[in-house]
Amino acid sequence: MSLLYVIDGFNVVKHASFIPSKKSSDKHSALLEYIKSHHLCKSRKNKTIIVFDGFPDRMNPAVSQDNIEIIFSAEKTADERIKIMVEKL
Repeated sequence: MSLLYVIDGFNVVKHASFIPSKKSSDKHSALLEYIKSHHLCKSRKNKTIIVFDGFPDRMNPAVSQDNIEIIFSAEKTADERIKIMVEKL
């Protein structure tokens, strides 16, 4: 059985204890790299969706990798987008 993790990205990256890697060019990529490097999904069968408020940065777009998907909430808040996702599941 696989698991699905849904994360409000800005809640994590804006937290005082989150220290991004110096390798990452932006907070979106830093969170993705942190999840991958610390094996937080545990299994490749599990999937993580990171939801950020707003729209992607054109200069530094975050790119989904492997079993980690990054989405942006557009006009809605990340909280609203997550609620809609959960209701559909």
